[in-house]
Amino acid sequence: AAEGERRVALPRTWINEQRGAAVHRLALDPPADRAHLSLHVEATTLPFEVWADGRRVYATYQDNPFADPPLRSWRMAHLFDLPPGDSGLAPREITLIAWGRDGSFGGLGPVWAGDRRAVERVVLLTTVRDTIGPLVIAAVIAVLGLFSLILARGGRERALFLLFGAGALLWALQTGLTLLPERPLPLSAYRVLWYSLYVGYAVALSVFCVR
Repeated sequence: AAEGERRVALPRTWINEQRGAAVHRLALDPPADRAHLSLHVEATTLPFEVWADGRRVYATYQDNPFADPPLRSWRMAHLFDLPPGDSGLAPREITLIAWGRDGSFGGLGPVWAGDRRAVERVVLLTTVRDTIGPLVIAAVIAVLGLFSLILARGGRERALFLLFGAGALLWALQTGLTLLPERPLPLSAYRVLWYSLYVGYAVALSVFCVR
């Protein structure tokens, strides 16, 4: 490794102490005769770009990475093709640069490289596991919460039904907010709302369990 570089394991999260970039150098091992590779970046919350053989081959932003981009959910994956390098073969090393500013939360999940069909199967798996699955669970929890609030109108054990219903709805809403492909509010307001929902459903369901 070059001076100042160190090996890290993915997934990895960090907080940007100042405006700048996190640089990851990834070594690939394609077959000797392979010209094309597809790359799947499983998850990242920051605008990023990918370089191969001194050329920028992919970027999630247009011109300015520090322009206030929409929050890409931690579970929003990226799939793109790597063009052949100067030798006509697939690159063996790429550089992924994730841009962040003071206090922004960064993360990078596993990175998959290979034949496009094989990588697309990984994309389908991660989409079902990390996006569709949680949304289905959130929908079921929301329905349970609504039924609980309806039952609370009956008068018996009203407090318990209210606690469970409120906790379930807050849980479902917080999950849905986490999985949105774009941030609906400014970052500061989004953080306040996200943590408020998190604390709200945890407290409501904790009190329900104690009762």
